[in-house]
Amino acid sequence: MNKYTNGISAILAIFIFSACVAIPEKPPVTPAPKPERKVSELANALAKLYRADNIDEIRDRLTDLEECIFQVIEGENIFEPVLTPEELDALVIYMVGSFQTAVRFNRFEAFKSGKLDTYYDPDTNVKEEQVIQELDWAIDDFCSGM
Repeated sequence: MNKYTNGISAILAIFIFSACVAIPEKPPVTPAPKPERKVSELANALAKLYRADNIDEIRDRLTDLEECIFQVIEGENIFEPVLTPEELDALVIYMVGSFQTAVRFNRFEAFKSGKLDTYYDPDTNVKEEQVIQELDWAIDDFCSGM
């Protein structure tokens, strides 16, 4: 019984001493981590999908397109108070996909109507080169006027 009494007394002493620790009036301010929006996950997914060896080229182009999108979004300042950083990331991925799809459609229509001689420059069957060209088209079409 003496062992249990000593153990319980020790636990109670710890609780009492920990309760005596002063709580600061103002807790120290820790800066909120600035969310970094990276397109690394999308670049990795595209590299796997297209069996690309050079992920860096895809990531660089996605980063350029992302910066263009955020210049527009931050200029409008309509999404910041409403969306979380994760939702903004999802929005960027959605917009990148939309831009890439729109530019592919426009290019295909121009090729089909005879305004373009080849769909890809140079005409290639390598998927890695195709996705990089498509991202370049999106950057040229949507970011050149920014």
